[in-house]
Amino acid sequence: MRREQAPQPGRNQFAAMICRLSKFIPEQETIPLEQGLGRVLAQDTYSLNTLPNAAVSRMDGIAYRFADYQDWGGDCSQWQEGREYVFSNTGVAIPPEYDCVTLIEDCQFTAGGQLHIAAAPQGVGQNISPAGSRLQIGQKLLPQGQVLEPLHLGLLADGGWTHIPVRKKPVVAFIPTGDELTPRQGLLPLGKNIESNSLVIGEQIRRWGGEPYILPIIADDLHLLSQALRRALSCCDIVVLNAGSSKGRKDFATDAMNQVGEVYVYETGCGPGKHASFALSPQGKPILGLAGPPGGAALTAQWYLAPLICQYLGKPLAGPGRIKAVLLDQAKAHVPFEFYMSVTAYRRADGTYVAQPHGHGKSNSSALVANAILPIPGGRIFAPGEEVELELQTAREYLPLYQE
Repeated sequence: MRREQAPQPGRNQFAAMICRLSKFIPEQETIPLEQGLGRVLAQDTYSLNTLPNAAVSRMDGIAYRFADYQDWGGDCSQWQEGREYVFSNTGVAIPPEYDCVTLIEDCQFTAGGQLHIAAAPQGVGQNISPAGSRLQIGQKLLPQGQVLEPLHLGLLADGGWTHIPVRKKPVVAFIPTGDELTPRQGLLPLGKNIESNSLVIGEQIRRWGGEPYILPIIADDLHLLSQALRRALSCCDIVVLNAGSSKGRKDFATDAMNQVGEVYVYETGCGPGKHASFALSPQGKPILGLAGPPGGAALTAQWYLAPLICQYLGKPLAGPGRIKAVLLDQAKAHVPFEFYMSVTAYRRADGTYVAQPHGHGKSNSSALVANAILPIPGGRIFAPGEEVELELQTAREYLPLYQE
């Protein structure tokens, strides 16, 4: 279904639009606890256990009856192990008849084995954790929507969970297209390009919490593209069509989208990824059109696909880290719209940063080794030595040291 072309949205407008239009009905599944790292809880979880289920010693020491200490006037020289006292270890249950623990450092034993307690106990329960002091049956552990970290898994294990309810991963179809593409195996035929975007985007999908479904390369044929889209829509939650929406003779992406759904955006107002597009199937499934070589495709997937996957899972989208850096060379947008230039940021020994722009139109390999992005308004020129704000593509601790 074709709709009138709307104004071309910028990066943030486009991301917000596709999230607003996409309506997901996520499912849940039950998985072993050991597979829960990074998954999103589908339900509130409550403890099935009481921990500890008996009084335990908080420290290594000796356990005894506080009343005995008082009755003996603090003189423990005649106490016998197994009768008036027992040795206790951290986290280990103590016999129920004992109600006080003194640290082993505060216990002295003579050559004849006589006990002397150097620090008088303060009362019943000293250095003892009562039953249920850590967890109690029915106590809430973690809320629905929690993204599980290693310590969360330990808490669930303590609470008696062996299998957990999580939100099912969205299945994300990736459809590579182009007559010039060939699979990444064997010799490269003359005039062909290796199809590597499915590898790059597929791993990004996994990182963000989705399950990639990679289709074979589809030729630049409207009928074949429409068939591939229908196939993907029949079994996937989100569809990515890696094809341009430009005006080239074989740019059939939005035409194919129109045959299976309604196109809302034919191209954006920013680059890279100006020829990104967006449509919805009649069932409301999002179809995201991404164009470009691996660097640009990966970047635009980060901008537009990651928010969709996070929305499906109901988890927050982590924003990029930002730093201020001094430019080593000029940075200029050679287009009349907002442009995001790849740069390599370096850290100096004094804690400041510098950045080397890679420039519009330079080799794609430079973009692949870049570790930051410089937003440039259309037509803006940043001079060498000017301080700019960068969006990091890696942790700042991983930035290389600048060799002065």
